[in-house]
Formats: sequence, C-alpha cells, structure tokens
Amino acid sequence: MGQAVVGRGEKRGRTTRRVRGYGMRWYRFVTLAVVIGVVAFGAGSPVSSSKSGQGKDLVERFSFEGQKRAYLLHLPSGYDKKKPLPLVVALHYYTGTGRAEAEQTGFSAKADEERFIVAYPDGPIPGPTGLSWDIWHNPRDMRGRGDVAFVRELIRRLSARFAVDPKRIYVSGMSQGGMVAHLVGCELSSVIAAIAPVGAFLTAQPRSADPVSVLIIHGTADPVVPYRGGTLGGGTQRRGGGPRRGGRGRTQGAGGGRLPIPPVSETASIWVAHNGCSPKAKKTQQGKVIKELYTGGKAGTEVAVYTIVGGGHDWPGDRNDKSGSGLEATDAVWEFFEKHPKR
Repeated sequence: MGQAVVGRGEKRGRTTRRVRGYGMRWYRFVTLAVVIGVVAFGAGSPVSSSKSGQGKDLVERFSFEGQKRAYLLHLPSGYDKKKPLPLVVALHYYTGTGRAEAEQTGFSAKADEERFIVAYPDGPIPGPTGLSWDIWHNPRDMRGRGDVAFVRELIRRLSARFAVDPKRIYVSGMSQGGMVAHLVGCELSSVIAAIAPVGAFLTAQPRSADPVSVLIIHGTADPVVPYRGGTLGGGTQRRGGGPRRGGRGRTQGAGGGRLPIPPVSETASIWVAHNGCSPKAKKTQQGKVIKELYTGGKAGTEVAVYTIVGGGHDWPGDRNDKSGSGLEATDAVWEFFEKHPKR
C-alpha cells in the first residue's frame, strides 16, 4: 500500500485523523485491502465506563465466532430502562475503530440531545493503524457474511440488556462501514428500520423481503468511491474531471486489476425498486447539496440521496470536509432516521 500522512484536527469537540494517500493491492482470491478510510485512529486502551457529554460511555466485549469483539456503547443522560429508546449502530471506516467513529461523527452528543442509544462496534481484522471489516478484505469472507451476523448478534444482545425500541433500530456507516450498512439493509431489513451509508456502495442485492428506508450521502469528487462509478480507489472523479494526481485523496493503481463499483444512481435505483418507491424523485438543491427523495415505498419507506457537489471521501461536517457544503451528516442522518421508524 502507499504510505499515508496523518494529521489531527478538531471541530465541535470532534477529534479526527486525516489520512492522505490511498493505496490498495490485490491478494489471493482477488482480496482487496480496501483503503477507503480517510481518517485513522489507534485502538487505544479501553476503559469500562466514562462520561461523554451528558451521557455515559461503556466499553464492552463478547465472544463471537471464537473472537473477542469490542464495542463502545453510549447511553444518553437520564436513560431509563423502562422507557425504550431508538438504537443507532455506527460502523467505522477501513483502519478505524468504534471510538474513532464516535469522535468523527459526534453521534454521542446527538444522542444526548435527541435521546437515543448509540453503539460503535470494532471491526474484526486488526491492522497497523486500526481495524477493518470482513467485507472485501477477508479472503475467507469477501461478501461480509460475518459482518452481518455480528451486527445481528450485537443488536440482539443490546435489545436484551437495554431498553431498545424494536421499531427504531438503525445502522449508519462511513466508507467500508457504509458498505456493511448497505449489506445489513439487504439481509436484516426485518430488524432494521433504516440505514445511512456515507461514501460507500452496494455490493449485493437485497435478500430480505422487508422494505428498509435508505439515506445515501456521497460527494461528487470522492477519489476513493467514485460518485459516477468506476474503480474503487481509482481516483476517477474530481472537480474538473480526470484522476486526482497528488495531495489529499491521491490514489495508487491496484497493481493487477481494479475493482469495479456501481454509480450512486444505480445503487439508489436498486433500493427504490426494492422498496416499491416512486421512480421519480422529488429534487431540491440548496447550495452544494442536491437532495433527491423517492417516496411512496412499502410500509412508508423512502430512499434519499444527498449529493455533495465537490465533496470528497469524508463525513460531511467533520474536520476533513473541505466541500463547503454546510451539510452536517450527523444531523442529516438522525433527522432521516427519526422520520422512518419501522411500520
């Protein structure tokens, strides 16, 4: 892989690391080291509990398929086990951690404000700067079946121990975590009310018959997951056209082949068809943010696509977001989730 230059910054109390440089290469069975995280955190030393904002953080572990798996859980201030709350599962990017996802998104502060529970699990595959998920990285589980099974088990355990509203369970994810979020929507829509992948793409067709609301957030200048499709990490999309050759978002060739990915429009069409939404979107634009909303889906489901003109491979609103769009992804994701409980 190419070398990465890491920097730190803060915004609204969020600490992030920025990774400059994207590299990838192919392994046996066309295994791709999916370099799609633009921020990276070390795992750090976990603690049993701590205060975060007004609520409480818990770091917990359980055995899953022979491996100890960890997650950071945030309970909002005034949590009452007799009053069920929504649950958001937030999945980190490649080479990230659950704690890094919490810092990047600021979901815990949002949870305190809006009163929901949020879980930030760690991926299963360790690396030099963080963790990754199975999907398209584990040669024994390229399709991410283990990721889906793990998320299912995590939700089951949290629902058994805490006051979780079964009609308001949601999954979000950035980059590789967004790929897992898509896959969870495909296979666990009987459990999940809505998903929100950011800077990600769909790797499978929906298998569960139940509809699920979907919010897709993606930048048109994403050099890792090209907005109009192409190759993962190929750097084929940038303002002005052509590959990005240097500086932030630089990519390297795959060294033996490039992995094709679908355009955002195709991914949206798959979800629209699955949910039975109207194929014609209600389209609005405010500055650099184009919003397309597909309504009329089964059981009140909707599909929304938020396009960030000039946006890169970032969580909109964090330190690394240079688009100037003004969109705060954390606020947008929660607003969408709140409007889409399972019916």
